[in-house]
Amino acid sequence: MVKQNKGFTLIELLIIIGIIGFLAAAILVAVDPVRRIQEARDSKRWAEVNAILNAILTKQVDERAYYQGYSTAPILDGLVCTGRAEGPCDDLAPDCTWTPEVPFEAGFCDGVPPACAGYGTQGPCEQIEADLVCTWGDAPGDPVENVCYGVAGCSSYGNQTDCDQVETDLACNWTPEVPFEAGFCDGTGAPGGFAQIIVSADTNVDCGAGNANTPTCGALGNTLSFVGKECVANLSSLAPTYIAAIPVDPHGAGWDPDTTTATQSVISTQNTGYYLIRTPSTVGSPGAQSDTYAYTVGACWPEQVTEIQVLR
Repeated sequence: MVKQNKGFTLIELLIIIGIIGFLAAAILVAVDPVRRIQEARDSKRWAEVNAILNAILTKQVDERAYYQGYSTAPILDGLVCTGRAEGPCDDLAPDCTWTPEVPFEAGFCDGVPPACAGYGTQGPCEQIEADLVCTWGDAPGDPVENVCYGVAGCSSYGNQTDCDQVETDLACNWTPEVPFEAGFCDGTGAPGGFAQIIVSADTNVDCGAGNANTPTCGALGNTLSFVGKECVANLSSLAPTYIAAIPVDPHGAGWDPDTTTATQSVISTQNTGYYLIRTPSTVGSPGAQSDTYAYTVGACWPEQVTEIQVLR
């Protein structure tokens, strides 16, 4: 009798493969590895914002002074209006307001006659020629015939031609004191709660709307539009004593979370992907109050949660 080896038929193999594939797909959906990777990055972001804040507070305790950051891009309590040009001033509206320094017609009146200085507005200054008219002929009440008479100075012109020319000689000129666009920025400014992107290097950072080197932060509305290096806080002086290194977003240097903008969103030492807010406040009872600060450190680009920030 011949012994036959039993095995799976082709149909049975196909069924088994189909079941395995179905189970694998179900497990993959249930596990969702992309979501798990994003959650892991968010967990690291939580750890890093806490590490940054702990480093700041520890340094303050050791030095018994508020930490100001590195001098080239310090931590700001808020933004003042004074000294800003028109564009940066408008960026802070409604807290700041741009006011032209003087109306367009304001300026000063000058010329040969001393009387010019007394004309403080443009119209009368340009009209002064009519006020300084000299006349050639017989002056009323003067027995001398054919003289140049009128305002002070006319009598020095001894002939008719010079007398008639005196209006030009005695004309006044109007000079605008400042260009029309000159003015000043005033208002309350942004007295507290101003957010800055954390950096460990601020070379070439140029804050301002439309500047290619303006860092961006999704959690802060993407683009920060101020001047100089105000939109960043350089915390490099925390390392290595209080933190091994200023962390960057878990995606790593070179990652660009927002390729649709022309501004600098690439993660690097000049845009760590984390931000800082230092808010001044007053504590204590009346008569015994003192100023203190509250710090908020957050992540610019959280993935599985809407917000990652710690406040102390």
